[in-house]
Amino acid sequence: MRRRLANRHADGNDAAQRLLTAWQARDAAALAAALHRRVSLTAEGVEALVDPVRGAAAVAATLLHLDAGPGRLTLTEATGMPAILLRTAEGRVRAVVVVESRRHLVIRLWAVFNPAKLTTWT
Repeated sequence: MRRRLANRHADGNDAAQRLLTAWQARDAAALAAALHRRVSLTAEGVEALVDPVRGAAAVAATLLHLDAGPGRLTLTEATGMPAILLRTAEGRVRAVVVVESRRHLVIRLWAVFNPAKLTTWT
C-alpha cells in the first residue's frame, strides 16, 4: 500500500511539473499534452468560470487566459496534493490550482481564487 501511495504522489508531482513547465512557457500544445483528454477545471471565486471547463484544449486555453506572467507560477502543495500558485505582479497570491493526476496526465484541476480562502498563502 505504501509503495502505491508513494508512486501516486510521485506521479502527481511529475504531472504538476509538466503542467507548470508548459504553462510558464505559454505553450498551448505542451499544456494540452500534459492534460487528460477529459480533464476538468473547476474554479471558485471567478464569475467567468461558473461552470467547469472540460477537455484538454479548452482547459489549456483557459489556463493561458489566466496569464500569470513570467516567474509568477510556482509549484507547491495544497491539501496534500501538488498545486500551482499564481501570483500577481506585486507578489500577492491570486489563486491556488490543485492538480490531480493519473498515469502522468492531469485529470482534474481545482482553482481557488476566493481571497478569503487564500489568506494562508499570502
